[in-house]
Amino acid sequence: MIFSNSAGSALAAAIAAPFFAPMALAEDDPATHALAVLEPLTGHVWIGTPTDSAMTHTDIARWETVIDGVAIQSTHSINHGVYGGTTLFYYDQVAERLSFTYATNAGFHSTGYLTPADDGALDVFETIHGNSDVAEVRARILITPTGYQTRSLYLVDGEWREGDGHDYVPAPSGTSVRFNGAAD
Repeated sequence: MIFSNSAGSALAAAIAAPFFAPMALAEDDPATHALAVLEPLTGHVWIGTPTDSAMTHTDIARWETVIDGVAIQSTHSINHGVYGGTTLFYYDQVAERLSFTYATNAGFHSTGYLTPADDGALDVFETIHGNSDVAEVRARILITPTGYQTRSLYLVDGEWREGDGHDYVPAPSGTSVRFNGAAD
């Protein structure tokens, strides 16, 4: 044990405090500006329907600001957890862009980044790790006055193929993200 008394613990806390203090985000901070593009989605649960009428699933997504405002988290579940995952969006100070990490209940994860497009949409560039079928995803997120839309392309066997798309609207009150019947 390095510190065995409260005086030692207090000293360690005082020394470490400047290095581990919460980061306050100023209005002119690049992280604040980067995360602001997703802010309209936070604090809500959304219900997404596929743009392909042959697909019958429902996607429920909850968006929230986390970690004292330095990240935004989106947790989604298709058909009560048959497939789903959590995405953590954050400002990458080294790359100077809005980046993300996505973990799924299907055993793979992805990393990527978003860039604002000229038409107001967000272009998504995603690399898949641990999935033998899809190597990359290119997508667009368009935030609308009534919700948001997603459209995607998948890189499969070296060829870009049309992926899926969803249109999201606010979910009815009391809707929650569920995995295998249990609320997240």
